[in-house]
Order: sequence, then C-alpha cells, then structure tokens
Amino acid sequence: MGVAWAGGPMYADAFGAKKGPTPYQLIEAYKQIAFACTEFNALGVSCLNMHLMAASGNGMEKPRSRSCPMPILHREKKRIMSLPYVRRAFNVSDVEDVQEVTQSLFLDGLERPAIDPQTGLSYFDRQSFIATIVRYLDTVGLSYLKPEDKNGLGLKQLVASQTPPPLWWPLQSQYVWPIRKTNSALIEQFRYFTDYYEPGDLCYIRLRPSLRDPYGSGYAAAQAAWQYSGLEDKGISMWDQLLGTGARPNIVFSAKDPDRAPGDDERRRYESELNTYHARGRAGRALVTTGAWDVTPINYQGFDTGEMQVNNYNMERMCNCWGVPVAYMSSESNLANLQAADKFHAKYGINPRAFCIASVLTDLGKQYDPRLFWTFDSPIAEDELQEATIVDMQV
Repeated sequence: MGVAWAGGPMYADAFGAKKGPTPYQLIEAYKQIAFACTEFNALGVSCLNMHLMAASGNGMEKPRSRSCPMPILHREKKRIMSLPYVRRAFNVSDVEDVQEVTQSLFLDGLERPAIDPQTGLSYFDRQSFIATIVRYLDTVGLSYLKPEDKNGLGLKQLVASQTPPPLWWPLQSQYVWPIRKTNSALIEQFRYFTDYYEPGDLCYIRLRPSLRDPYGSGYAAAQAAWQYSGLEDKGISMWDQLLGTGARPNIVFSAKDPDRAPGDDERRRYESELNTYHARGRAGRALVTTGAWDVTPINYQGFDTGEMQVNNYNMERMCNCWGVPVAYMSSESNLANLQAADKFHAKYGINPRAFCIASVLTDLGKQYDPRLFWTFDSPIAEDELQEATIVDMQV
C-alpha cells in the first residue's frame, strides 16, 4: 500500500509531487491550529459524564441491588433509546426499563484506567483517558485500547472468565500496524512494536473509515487538513527564521567616490559619532562630517493584509475539517454567534465522537452482560422555555 498505509490519499497535492502523510508525520502536526481544534473536541467529549446503563424487559432481568441501580428520567430514556448504536444493540420494543448502574468493576476500571501494578503510578484518570482517545481519533484516525488485568491476562481470557478488565492501556496509534489475512483486506493481527495481538485482544475505535482502506484504517481530520496545516507551519517557520536572524542594520553608509574612499580610521570615527549622537533617544541631532558618504536607508517589508487573509483562509478550512466552528477562533464573534457555535459543535463535533467511543465500549460490555451499554450525557443544552411550552401543551 506504500505511503498510503495510514488510510489517507496517496498524494497530498494535486500534482502528485508530495507523498501523503504517514502516522508519524500526523503526530508531528499536532500543534498550532490543529492542536486547538483537536483540543476543542477532546475536552468537549471528556467533560461529558459517562454512564453505564442496564436494559430490562422481554426476559432481561433488572440489575441486582448490589450494583446500586438508579432510575432515569423518561425523557432521558427516550433520548438514549433513540441513539443509533443503542438501537443496533437492542430491540427497542423489547426494552421496558433502563436503569443506571452506579457500582461495577467496569466503572472502577475506567476511573483509573492505567495504573502500573509494580509502582502504583496512575497515568490517566477517566477524563484524560477519554480525551486521549479523541486526540488519536482526530490526529491519526484510529485509537487502540489494550484491556488487561494486573497479572497480564488479555481481553479474551478476561471475557472467558467474566472478569471486567481493571486496566485499560491506550496504545500509540502511530505504531500499530494491521497485518492482513492472505489475499484479503481483513485484519488477522495487530503488530505493536515487537508484540502481536489478535483482533479480540484490543478495542479498535475508529470515527470514520478510510475510503482507501475501509477495513483497517481510519481517516483523520489531520489528514484532510494536511495541506492547510503545512502552509501554516511553513509560514510560521519563515517568520521565525526572519525574526531570528538577530539585529539588522537600518541604514548603510558607503563611500560616494570609490576611488577616494575614507580610510579605516575615519570610518570608525564617523561610525562612533553617528551611534553616539543618534542612538536611542538622541535621534534628530546634527552631525557634521568631512567625508563624502552615500546614505542608503534599509526598509524591511512587514506583514501585509494578503498574508493575513491566507492565514484566515487556512484557519477556516482546518476548522471545517475538525468540525469546530470558526467563531471559536475569531475575535469578532458575539454572544449570539458563540451560542449558535456551541450547538453546532455539540451536534457535529462532540456527539459523533462520544457515540463512537460509547459504541465500542457497549460491544465490549455486552460480551459480559447482554443488558449493559454505555452512554454519555447530551452535549446539546436543552431549551427550557421550549420544554416548558411542550409540557404546558400536554397538560
């Protein structure tokens, strides 16, 4: 598959001169506007409360009291049962009740998902764990989790023994390589450095499949915005190089007559007098010299409006790729624009990523108990006035 093994386009430009980015290059692009857009999505999803739910009805018993189940509101149940991945996991007509499970080994594991059993060092909490998943989804296109217990038993052994995994290790997605079956696009194994994992040993999270490789790769926002982020990176590098060249002269004095140039002693005396009389706050004083000099002022071109328009164009295109409203990046936004931007970001930025994570965790939870599924709080704020009007009409 060549350089397109990350699932993105084979070439980054329209002329076929630049190869598409590798996962390692995508990780290096996690900066500047790409960083800001990714963080808007990662922090937006990680700030949502995640709940473990249990469905009951049509032969499915209600959760036991030791799991401390809690009832949920009817409108919340209606919202949850309308989610696509929940409708795929259950026959909605068979579900009579939904309760939240508040005590479970699943919840305990996700509170502190990555703890070194030897040192006791905790690398993530639930919020940073979810945010890390979203960062890999937006940057590389894939996120891999390796569930295991403190003795190193993998996910298959834990499912067979009906023991929820206490540890969840996020893998570095840029180093995970899918190994295909013979004469097939299906995945047989995953290679991570020198380790090999069966597909059932890892949780494989993908926001959107790659059209080039729909079975094994994901298509990240960083790949779609690769050209724009490259232009921004080059512009900043050029400005840094320009400003990092050190002190620059503002004026040049050269001999008016090259055949009768002033001597070295006269040049140094004149340079000393000029800097003494006109440096810092002494500008504007008169200077009388006996030599014949030709004065050439040096003007350095600053940033014009064209460069600023290019930067704004790149920023808008990158925000569109990440599903982040441009109003978040603009200094001209007002309250109305930001409120509309919040709804847009919640619907097209936060919700799809939250659904993606909850869907994978639901598939895993159902291997232990067919009643279990995961859900996030809705990031879309309810319109209290509209809700009150509807209730009044119903009354």
